[in-house]
Amino acid sequence: MTDLGFAMVISGDVSAGLALLDEAMAGTLAGECARLDTVVWASCSMLSACSLIADHKRAAQWCAAADSFALKYGCPFLHVRCRAHYGRVLVGIGKWAAAEIELVRALSMAADLGREPRIEALGGLAELRLRQGAVEEAVELLAAAGDVPEVAPLYADVMTAAGHPERAIAVLRSQLASTGGAGAAFPVLTAGLVYAYLASDDLASARAAAKSLPGATHEHPQALALTERATGLVAAAEGEPGLAASRLRRAAAEFDRLELPFDAARARFELARAVRVADPSLAVVEASWAVDRLERLGARRDAAAAAALLRSLGVATRPGPRQAGLLSQREREVLALVKRGLTNPEIAAELFISPKTAAHHVSRILAKLNLRSRAEAAAFAAAVDASDVPALPAVSVRRQHVRATPSR
Repeated sequence: MTDLGFAMVISGDVSAGLALLDEAMAGTLAGECARLDTVVWASCSMLSACSLIADHKRAAQWCAAADSFALKYGCPFLHVRCRAHYGRVLVGIGKWAAAEIELVRALSMAADLGREPRIEALGGLAELRLRQGAVEEAVELLAAAGDVPEVAPLYADVMTAAGHPERAIAVLRSQLASTGGAGAAFPVLTAGLVYAYLASDDLASARAAAKSLPGATHEHPQALALTERATGLVAAAEGEPGLAASRLRRAAAEFDRLELPFDAARARFELARAVRVADPSLAVVEASWAVDRLERLGARRDAAAAAALLRSLGVATRPGPRQAGLLSQREREVLALVKRGLTNPEIAAELFISPKTAAHHVSRILAKLNLRSRAEAAAFAAAVDASDVPALPAVSVRRQHVRATPSR
């Protein structure tokens, strides 16, 4: 029942597949199967299906049920998979502090439980870092996950954000070819392809990809929102601000309905950018709303871009404060080590990154905090509240390659 339900979801028959998965989960967690590996298999299929179609509510409910089962009967593999998936749910709904806790714990627990639990946790952390604006950290986390199909859509998003849309295009086209241009993941993969084509200035290919998006006719919960956003961005690139605004407004409303605050805020910012010349007053309203929401979430990179748009429209924004809140989680870790007097090579060894990356983080910290030297950074770190410069997390991610193997 589990295998059939998961296969149906992958093929695009989402409602019928989820019904089978719900029945399988209800039965196995109620004790109809005595073997723990049956519980693990059913739970992994259910949570993989929910992750694939971004069904956050269903995932949260089954995570809670499986967590209770694990506490009662023991089953650490099940526990870590549920924690990783629940962390990704929290990323989606904007509860990023709680997501960080769940995903770091999942990564620590996955150390001795094999490949898939570790990939789930690394993927969740990479998605969180991408949304926070820490693109380099997202790249490092995905490198640790390895070249596996489970993280292909996320890898594409990260590569586009990192300025390598050609890599995103290659991965997404390969994934779409393997699915035959159908299935539950089709809207996500195709929307990602649109964004990558736009980033590479290939407007014709972006337009063609956007036209293939299914919109409300697809069972993926985000299909309509993804279609409206992609077509709106294409319209903006083609110089049609009116069409772009209507599409992006609908995308934001749909993301709001799905309780996805980051995606909604990003669509509002993109709407503002699309109409900044044709309707600057509307652009100010939408960008102001986006800045507020993105700052509340902790999406520093997107918040900074929206604030820059406001300034270009003549709206004064708050000057960047000299505080550790400006820093990404990895930059806070580096600052804590600078405070201890470590050199760049020592920081690199401590965090399992290259000395060049460590030096880059130190430079960004100095620039963000308007400081002139490592000594000033150390003094600043010593002066601010301890909660602003947290201690290093208990788990550091070691870079390693994981060979792609057939997986569920």
